[in-house]
Amino acid sequence: MVQCIKYDKKFCQGTIGFGIALVALIIPVSLIVAGYCYIHECPAQSGLPEWMIYYGILILIVCLAKAVQVYLDEEVGREGIDLSFIWGFVRLVLWIVLILMHLIGIWLVFYVWSIEDAVCNYYFQLFALFMLILTTVIGVVGLSLKCCGTWFAIAELTNFFHDSYIDPAKP
Repeated sequence: MVQCIKYDKKFCQGTIGFGIALVALIIPVSLIVAGYCYIHECPAQSGLPEWMIYYGILILIVCLAKAVQVYLDEEVGREGIDLSFIWGFVRLVLWIVLILMHLIGIWLVFYVWSIEDAVCNYYFQLFALFMLILTTVIGVVGLSLKCCGTWFAIAELTNFFHDSYIDPAKP
C-alpha cells in the first residue's frame, strides 16, 4: 500500500499532473459511455458507437501501460529486473493500434456526416466529432512536446547551448 501511494504521488505531482491524469480518464470513459448508450441508435453507421467503445477502451489500456512502464522504470534499479524495454515495445504497438483506430474514427465520423439523411442522433455525431478533434489536438501537442523535449535533451548533451558563438559570456 505504501509503495502504491508513493507511486501515485510521483505520477500525479502537482496540478498539471493531476489535470492530465483526470483528462486521461474522462475522455475514454465518456467515449465508452456514449458509445454504449447509442449502440443501437445509429443505423446509418453502426460502427460509430462500436468505434467509440473500442477507442475508449484502447485509450485506457495505453494510459495503464504508461503507468506500468513508469512503475517498472522505478523498479529497475531496486530489483535488477529490466522489463522496461519489453514494456516500451508493447507501448509502441499499442500506440500504432491507437493511431490506426483514430484513422478509422476519422473515416467513420466523416462518413456519417456525409450522409444526407443521417439517422444517427445529431448530438451523438457532434460528440464523436468533438472527441475526435480533442484527441487529435492532445496527440499533436503531446507529440510536439515530446519531440521538443528530446531535441533539448540532445542539445544539452552535445553542449550546443554553451557554444562560444551562442554564449557571449564565454571568451
